[in-house]
Parts: sequence; structure tokens; C-alpha cells
Amino acid sequence: MDKNIIKKIPNIKLDRNLLIYDFHQNIDVLKKYKLNKWLKYKLDHAMQIYKVYYGDIYNPPFFNNIICLKNNLSLEELQQLWNMTYFNGYILIYKTHHDHLFKKSIIENDNNMILIKKNIFITYSFPKYRILDFIIAGTMKGGTTAGITNFSKHPDISMVKNEIHYFDKKDEYQKGIEWYKSHFDYRKKMVGDKAPDVMYMTSCLELLQLINPHVKIILFLRNPIDRAYSHWKMTRDIFGNKKSFEDCVNDEIDNKMGENRVYKIAFWTHFVQRGLYYQQIEEILKWFSKDNLYISISEKIRSNMDNEYQKIFKFLGLNEFHIKFEEDFVSKSKDTIDKNSSIYKKLLKIYNPDVKKLEKFLGYKIEWL
Repeated sequence: MDKNIIKKIPNIKLDRNLLIYDFHQNIDVLKKYKLNKWLKYKLDHAMQIYKVYYGDIYNPPFFNNIICLKNNLSLEELQQLWNMTYFNGYILIYKTHHDHLFKKSIIENDNNMILIKKNIFITYSFPKYRILDFIIAGTMKGGTTAGITNFSKHPDISMVKNEIHYFDKKDEYQKGIEWYKSHFDYRKKMVGDKAPDVMYMTSCLELLQLINPHVKIILFLRNPIDRAYSHWKMTRDIFGNKKSFEDCVNDEIDNKMGENRVYKIAFWTHFVQRGLYYQQIEEILKWFSKDNLYISISEKIRSNMDNEYQKIFKFLGLNEFHIKFEEDFVSKSKDTIDKNSSIYKKLLKIYNPDVKKLEKFLGYKIEWL
């Protein structure tokens, strides 16, 4: 390996770097390249790169840079290495007859190796493993129903109208993966599910990763106070909840903050905690790549639906599709509370720190609170 080509990797000192090598290779020589602190995976006789890809070796299976010293990489393995690398990260491999796949991304080569920079947003899929390409993972009462209505109109998307609850209800999960797959049309370019509890219920994240660790995740985020009030109204108007909004909020703050997010408890009593979005995003990023996460602000969607949906289609790798987009389940009464009320001020105090962290993460101001 040429030291000069190693030097072309600018982020070589970052912690999330991976070296993959064959079982017969001696990598002691690589210490001189300062790779001794890299994560390492020694391939066994079966040469199983897919074990890394599915998070069985390091979790989450995403890396700033990857050096793979396996000869004769298959097309599938090359695509897996690409998917596992963060955007603007680097992949160093031996030359292969599949080099044309990354022709526009090759930035350096020597007699034996090529250095690839991941400079375009492409996520490769593998038909024989295909289950789910994207998921609307939240937030509840954030516009996810309108999302599924409008996504389903795109000719390249397969979704089902009703929530399957495969990840958040144990009775549905126990029906098995073939039952889950039976809901989708795999002739379409993208297969997606709507499961707004996935964002909130951290137990769902491991199950989702088992399905596809490289799934594209879409979040619709709404003013957290309005979201909480709308959630409470749904339990009141549809399911007969007799407790006032103030009583529900005060009970949650006094007795339920930080408790296990079991589906039934989270649905009926977690009005406040579901609005701590940045806290939930931090959990998502323990399992999935930031590159595969798209966050849309619900109020921005309502103000310019066509513009915002085209951005999401682009994120999914789909062509633009201009139609009359719809809102769904729009309440006849205003989903907000008096800003001078004590309960509003209490919620404001809870949400402000989280919203500020979210704004920093997104890189722009959100006009919520």
C-alpha cells in the first residue's frame, strides 16, 4: 500500500474508521500509517463483509473512512462499503473490475489501489435482502397521515394506508417478516411504512435496524406544545379520555417522566415527552446514519406543500412528482392553548432547551416557541 494514497484521506484521525482485511494478512505494517487505533474486522474464510453491513460487528455500521484489503470484491460488497461510509468519507480498496461504478468519485489511484470519496447521496439496495426502503418514523400528530396520503400518490412508491404497527406492537411483530412484507408492492422503486411510534419508542429502533440498517428515515416535526395538545384532543374526541389537558400534563410531569415507553402507556399518557425531539433524534443516531435521516418541519410543509414534498422525493432518490398535495385529519378546532396560561408557560420551560439543541442540529431557527 502506497503511503501517499493513505495521506489523501483527510479525516484519518477521526474515531469512526474501519479497516477490513483477510484472515491471512499481517497488518502490523499498517502501524506506520497510524491506523493502529482504527476499528478492525478480520474476515474469516467465508469473507463475510455483510456481517459488518448489518451491524453484527460494530454498531451502528457507519464509518467516516473504510480501508478494505480484501481482493476480488463483489459488486454487492462494493455497494455495501459505499453505504457504510458517511457522506464526504473515503473508501480505499484494491482495484476491481467494478471500478466503473464509482468512476466520478475516484480521486486517487496507484498501481494497486483506488481511493473513493463518497461525494453523492446514493444508497444502494439489494433485492434479495429487500424489506423496507424508507419509513415515516414520527412524530405522532406531526402530519404523518398526510405524509402517507401524499407519498402513496407517487408512482414509484408503495405504502399502505393504515399503520401496520410491526415495530411497536408485539402481537404484530410476532406475525413474522413474510407477513410484514405481504403489505408492499416490491415492483415499485421504493417501499415505505408509516410508524410514528418508532421515533419515540427506542425499543423499535433495534427492530428497524434488523430489517434494514440503511433505511431512510423521515421525521415530520411540529410545534411540540401544539403537538401535545392535539394528541390529548385525539384521546378525548376519539377514545373518550375524560381528564383535562392540564391534568394529563401535570400527571405526566409529576409521575411519568423517563418511564419505559411501552406502547399503551406512551399512547395514553406521554403527551409531553413525545415533543422532546432532539432527545429522540440522539437515540435514532445511535442506530442509524445522519445521512439517512430527513427532518421536515410540519408548519413549513403546510405553507408550501409542493416545495417540501419535492425535497423529500429527492432525498429518497425519486423524480419530482407534482400533484395537488393534501392535508389529512385537520382538526376543526385550533390545536393550541392560551400562551398566557400557567400550563403553557410550564411546557415552554420544558421544551425550550430541547428546541435550541434541535435548531443547532438543523442549522436554522424554527419559529415555534
